[in-house]
Amino acid sequence: MEPSGESADLRQNTFAMRTITLILLSCLFALRQPALPGGQPASTGDASFSCLIDGTPFSSNVTDGMANAAFKTAKDIITFSLVSMDPQYKGKIPPQMNFTVAPSGTCNFKSGDTNNKYSAKYSPANYNDAYNAESGSATITSITATRIQGTFSGVFSGMGKTFKVTNGKFDLPVAKYSPPLL
Repeated sequence: MEPSGESADLRQNTFAMRTITLILLSCLFALRQPALPGGQPASTGDASFSCLIDGTPFSSNVTDGMANAAFKTAKDIITFSLVSMDPQYKGKIPPQMNFTVAPSGTCNFKSGDTNNKYSAKYSPANYNDAYNAESGSATITSITATRIQGTFSGVFSGMGKTFKVTNGKFDLPVAKYSPPLL
């Protein structure tokens, strides 16, 4: 039995209305900034990080509100990525370090420890998660609702290579879509 023209039109209109609603909601969420207690918008201010990867400098002082910014992903977990914002990587995967840390104190990284919820990874340009921290640590030196600062170092391995990350430090705003860090 073929659907009547009237029910087919109704289905098309329903689909069109749902599509329009999703587009409008997407626009609203894209324009929305998370608020801190008291209704203040979260900061996406300046960001900076630096370290030496086997003696070669890796750093940036730019954020787009997502990269080089911190996310509160659980009560006891902060995640952040330190990403090169160098224009040479436009349209490519830039080199980056990814961290999952506690919101205070020092987190130790130990490869193979399946009970450890804290980790660090490094990906060179055009790779995803190529090197895991075999050992090392990240220390949170300051945290507020809108910023996190700290230091890091470690030994990373993967793809048949091992290298050291030294003199690491970061000063990052809360990410655009994260709840406050505290």
